[in-house]
Amino acid sequence: NAVMFNNELIADVHFVVGPPGGTQRVPGHKYILAVGSSVFYAMFYGELAEDKDEIRIPDVEPHSFLAMLKYIYCDEIDLCADTVLATLYAAKKYMVPHLARACVAFLETSLSARNACVLLSQSCLFEEPELTRRCWQVIDAQAELALRSDAFCDIDLRTLESILRRETLNASETVVLEAALSW
Repeated sequence: NAVMFNNELIADVHFVVGPPGGTQRVPGHKYILAVGSSVFYAMFYGELAEDKDEIRIPDVEPHSFLAMLKYIYCDEIDLCADTVLATLYAAKKYMVPHLARACVAFLETSLSARNACVLLSQSCLFEEPELTRRCWQVIDAQAELALRSDAFCDIDLRTLESILRRETLNASETVVLEAALSW
């Protein structure tokens, strides 16, 4: 299957991946994709299957979609810090659990005070309770670093509220107030 990855040869479906203005056309092979993902199986062979030659996927980044396809075709996982969250999104959306677990493991190993708040937000979104627990451990222990990180301003309101309500933060009230005001 590896030789068929991102290969036009006998491709029977094409994906237009990415938001408008940033799309990439990616060839695929329905059988290989259906074997690797129950979502693709339903899309191509299920009761509600549509016989389309081109499928638009505007909510997934092209590089992350290709990373997922590389796993399905080649059984290779290629992750980096810049793309792991988007790849996790794709793996969850298309129900590729082994790739999703690899993404979570990657995030757990790269967890630090500088990215803990953003990863907390994402772990809740992706329903990853173990990653959420580990994020809270880091935030509680290194709260001042976490709250002063550049990434703190990128969290959503729900995560901000959870952090502000947290009784176990190892930070002064001044630092917590400054973080809330900077958000």
